[in-house]
Amino acid sequence: MIIWRKNKKLPHELMNRIKSSIQKNHNDKSKYYTSYSYSAFKDGNVDSASVEYLLPFYGETIKEMMIDLGMYDRCGYTYSLWVQMYNSDTTTHKVHQHYGQGEIISWVHFIETPRQRCFYFLNGRNEKIYPKQNSGDIIAWPPWLLHGVDPIKRKNFNRIISAGNISLTSYN
Repeated sequence: MIIWRKNKKLPHELMNRIKSSIQKNHNDKSKYYTSYSYSAFKDGNVDSASVEYLLPFYGETIKEMMIDLGMYDRCGYTYSLWVQMYNSDTTTHKVHQHYGQGEIISWVHFIETPRQRCFYFLNGRNEKIYPKQNSGDIIAWPPWLLHGVDPIKRKNFNRIISAGNISLTSYN
């Protein structure tokens, strides 16, 4: 299921900006926080209004991924990204997939995670498969795979992730 994996800690200053943005923009405390919006996919471009400060870090990370997957020199690509936060007091992310808008790769960066493995894939028998997901892990998978997030059990802990998709714009 997983086609690429690395462990990269987010620089301290970016982590502070994410936490500050969540604190400022998380209005309904009963729901998980997300910076995702449909504009994030408009014309295949990143919604720079909400995550612009993350572009250098994730641009380099996605470039590294594309090199490792043998795609960097063979295709043009664009990517989207967003940030989400869950805790024991919020809703969670129900089963979904990212396929349908030209995505070829989906990814998640587990920025801060509890020991509980929350993120899972669903296989064809509707069985949950929990990949390794330590803080700093980044994983990538085909966008049509169903995945979701279990409710967070640990009290007073904010599970923070960034996620996104990669779409091809050209292929040589």
